[in-house]
Amino acid sequence: MNNQPWFKHYDQGVPYTLAPYPERTLIDVFSESANQRPNHRALLFQGNTVSYGELERLSTAFASALIGLGVKPGDRIALLLPNAPQIILSLFGIWKAGGIVVPLNPLYTERELEHALCESGAETVVVLTPFYKKVKAIQPRTPVRNVIATNIKEFLPSLKKLLFTILKEKKDGHSIELGSGDWWLQDLLIKYKDASKPSHQVKHTDPAILLFSGGTTGTPKAALGTHHSLFMAGMQLRTWL
Repeated sequence: MNNQPWFKHYDQGVPYTLAPYPERTLIDVFSESANQRPNHRALLFQGNTVSYGELERLSTAFASALIGLGVKPGDRIALLLPNAPQIILSLFGIWKAGGIVVPLNPLYTERELEHALCESGAETVVVLTPFYKKVKAIQPRTPVRNVIATNIKEFLPSLKKLLFTILKEKKDGHSIELGSGDWWLQDLLIKYKDASKPSHQVKHTDPAILLFSGGTTGTPKAALGTHHSLFMAGMQLRTWL
């Protein structure tokens, strides 16, 4: 075990293994942080901050919203989002509801997006407004029945939100008219803001994520990751860094 060739590239002081790993999930770690440090910054976005406590409340509200839309444990929920607070609160909300996250590249063509949605079996999509029309164009050819839209400005500081609304929202394709039966993320978060944490108990062995490959050697394929594998990766990164 100690003679593996890659060990010679480890930084000094980095252990060869962290086993045995606790049977925990990132949901456990996140909830502990929210309980112990509710006012500490969890996210920083364009000068705006989201605390651990707020993120815990938002993700719990979203979990309850998903359950209200008929999402069951084991269901796949696709995320067509950039690196913004919405992707983090959606991620933990999906996990709390027992769902499996399917992160997709917002720059996918309609053909690529259709393949990923059909291959994953995702029935719910959370999408940033500029990519909403792309989802709606292919929706009839996919299993998707729930479309939840979100605008990038929702987590901007007040002044930046105002300037974005005046100068960029319409020009850059962020202004959309929501179709019948679709939802705004913010409306769902408000509707379920007082909801308690779902009763479903997520186990460390449960599936957590379906991550599509880049497709460099053919059609992209989805690799399944469990909650425990993500927790272990987090421990390894923390130890290394």
